[in-house]
Amino acid sequence: MSNFNFDTNNLNAAYNKAKENTHSNDPLPAGTYVVKVEKIELGQTKAEPVRPMGKIQFRILEGDHKKQCLFWNKVLVTTDKNGELNALGLKIFDDFLNSLEPTFKVAFSECKDFDEYADVLLDVAEDIEGLSYELELKYNGDFPNYKVLAVYE
Repeated sequence: MSNFNFDTNNLNAAYNKAKENTHSNDPLPAGTYVVKVEKIELGQTKAEPVRPMGKIQFRILEGDHKKQCLFWNKVLVTTDKNGELNALGLKIFDDFLNSLEPTFKVAFSECKDFDEYADVLLDVAEDIEGLSYELELKYNGDFPNYKVLAVYE
């Protein structure tokens, strides 16, 4: 039926070890976390109409949630009921990127298109590779809001 071929004894042992993991899919509590940025990229929404999405993955470096990840996915462009473009998400994402390093001046308006913007995001990720952050996590309903409180080298 499948092409997966694992030694059953080893697989059962690995499964039993995985059951000991206390990992939860519950959202992390609001609070302050020391993190590093593991990934910044341009993605897209899954639902139609497909829209550009800024994506950031953080790794928690200390405390009770050490090694867990935080994710921020921000829809960058939407349309209102009249079909007018709304780029508030893009502005919010740019502002957050600029808070990651005080010398940044990321602005989509300086890019010719989203391909160039994706390259800028890769540059940002490379530039901040050695930095860590004190990150505040709050929730607006089910949606996380992040704010950089401090930058550490």
